[in-house]
Amino acid sequence: MKLSGRLFVLFLGVFTLFVSGCGSGPSSSPASISNNTWYNMSVSVPMDSTNPRSCKMDVDVFPDPCSDGQYLVDHTTSVSIALTRVDPYTDPGPLFLEKYTVDYIPSVPGSPIIPEMTVYQTLQLAEGGNTFQAVVMDVGRKQDFATLFATDQYPQSILPVSYTAVFTFYGQNSYGQPWVFQAYAPIYVGEYNECVACS
Repeated sequence: MKLSGRLFVLFLGVFTLFVSGCGSGPSSSPASISNNTWYNMSVSVPMDSTNPRSCKMDVDVFPDPCSDGQYLVDHTTSVSIALTRVDPYTDPGPLFLEKYTVDYIPSVPGSPIIPEMTVYQTLQLAEGGNTFQAVVMDVGRKQDFATLFATDQYPQSILPVSYTAVFTFYGQNSYGQPWVFQAYAPIYVGEYNECVACS
C-alpha cells in the first residue's frame, strides 16, 4: 500500500536546520559562529526536494513500477548556506566545502540501522547565500533498507520509519584551517508513490 507524503507546514515554506559551530563560539539556531570561519552561518532546506517525484523529506526506498520504468534514484534536497561576517570590517575570504556526511538517528529504538553516508563535494562558499544539491540518501542505502523488509527481518507495519538525518559539513577557510558544522532534518523512510510529481 502506498503512503501519501506528509505535509510540513513551515514558516515561509523553508525549514531552518539547527546549526552547531566548531570551536568555542556560541551555537544557536539559525546562526552560529565558528572560530575557524569568522562567519555567522545559517543553513536552510526548502520544503520540497529537488527531485520533483520525491516529496519533501519522505524518502521512498521501494522501486515504483511507473509507466517509464522502475523509478528509484538518490533522494536529494537543496541546501542553502548563508554566511555573514562576524566583523564587518574584516574580510575572511571564501570558505571551501570538501565533504559532508549523513548519519541516520532512529526516533524509535530497534529501528533498522542505516549506515553513515559520506559524499565528497568540493564547493567554494562566498559571503551571502550559497545553494547546492545534497544527497539525503543514495540508492544503495535505499536498496539495503528495502531488503531488510523483503527478507522479513522487519515487518512492513512499522513503515514509514522516522529518523533524524544529521548532516556534518567539513571544509577549510582561506588560510587552510579546518572547520566543521552540523545540521539536522527529520526524514521518514518508507514506501511512497513516486510515479507522479508531488502536489
